[in-house]
Formats: sequence, C-alpha cells, structure tokens
Amino acid sequence: MNEKPIDKLESQLEMLIEGAFARLFRRTLNARDIAVLIARAMEDNLDDPVGDDPRYIAPDIYRLFLHPDTVKHFVATYPDMSNRLSNLIIDLGTQSGYRLSSAPIVKLLADGKLTKHQFTVVAEHGAESRMSTAAMQP
Repeated sequence: MNEKPIDKLESQLEMLIEGAFARLFRRTLNARDIAVLIARAMEDNLDDPVGDDPRYIAPDIYRLFLHPDTVKHFVATYPDMSNRLSNLIIDLGTQSGYRLSSAPIVKLLADGKLTKHQFTVVAEHGAESRMSTAAMQP
C-alpha cells in the first residue's frame, strides 16, 4: 500500500505521543492535527530548488508554540520530544520529495495567549541553511 507522507507522519506521531496528547488535551487535539500543521508549515515555507537538484528545499527550523503548562508537561514527560519530531520532519520531507539542507531543529516554546487546546507551528530557514544554499548556486 502506498502511504501518503502525511499519513505516515500521523501514524508515527500517534505512536510517539498518543498517551500524552490524549490525557493533556482530552482528545480535542490529536496527532493528525500536529502532522497537518507541521506539513502545512513545511510546504508554506519551501525555498526554490537550487543548482542541478530539482527538489524544493524544506525549512530547517520549526517552532511549536504551546500553552506553558503543555510545554512543561512535554519537557518533563518526553525530554527528547524535539529530537523525535525532528526525525519525523526528516521523514516527511524525504517522502514528500523535498531536500533538507540540515537536520531540522524543533523548539517547543510557551505562549501564554494559547489555551491548552491550541498550538501553532512556525517553520523557517535558518541563516546557515540560506548561506549554504546560496553558496551552491552557480
């Protein structure tokens, strides 16, 4: 069966954080919500292909803004959450046919304006990524 990248990311996210989100958000937020927002942030911030490589370049910095209590919970319960999400982003980018200039950095950040049921994802290209991409241009 040919699984879409977002479907694979969703299933991996469910395995990774199934219990945490279920308890924390009482099923109002699920792994698919996270996968969709990460994928959307990635796609909305792609850089054009460079040189002979026809693949678009995916962002390498992802900031997930969550309620402060949610961030505390994740840091306490899953101290490697950022690394795990980074690996899932690598999988999503690769499966989507995008190029990654470097391993994605995922930051979990507190935003007191958000409720425990909300979060946002911001994706961008780091300065090093842009400089190395620019250096590769003919």
